[in-house]
Amino acid sequence: LARVPLLPGPSRDVVAVESCELGGTMWLGGFDTTAASGPADYTPLAQGADGDEVSLAAIQVAATTVTGGTLAHVLVSTNLTGISLPTAAYNAAVQRIDTAFQPTFGKSYGPNVCVTATTTDLAALPSLTLVFPDMASGTISVTVPASQSYLQKSGSEYCAMLFNGGS
Repeated sequence: LARVPLLPGPSRDVVAVESCELGGTMWLGGFDTTAASGPADYTPLAQGADGDEVSLAAIQVAATTVTGGTLAHVLVSTNLTGISLPTAAYNAAVQRIDTAFQPTFGKSYGPNVCVTATTTDLAALPSLTLVFPDMASGTISVTVPASQSYLQKSGSEYCAMLFNGGS
């Protein structure tokens, strides 16, 4: 990392990460409020076998919940790309994504699939919403378009970045 600022004041068990296409910032003990567009939301973080993990309360594709209940073992990483989901959640999400992906690109969404996409093509794809439990008893919803969640630009193509993590 280029910089890892430790914010002044009492130490808190908070790690904040701003990920950008090129670069980003990691803060320890809080986050820089001037770098955010609003207040921070927090979700519990647990140490898993493969690194830091969070749970998801739900996953939604185009505002339709494709799986409910708590999804454990969702890996958090700043050096990996993609989202690894348990098999049932992965299958449900891919089925829902494919309702728009297949007619738009003439092939099914899945591992190792890359497509050349226009802005219009990307706009036709459903958004992905990750619903996290918060530190109280509510939830935090993060909705992102296809090109910033389950598709990643690679050269002139967009490639599938949703993975079957098993179990």
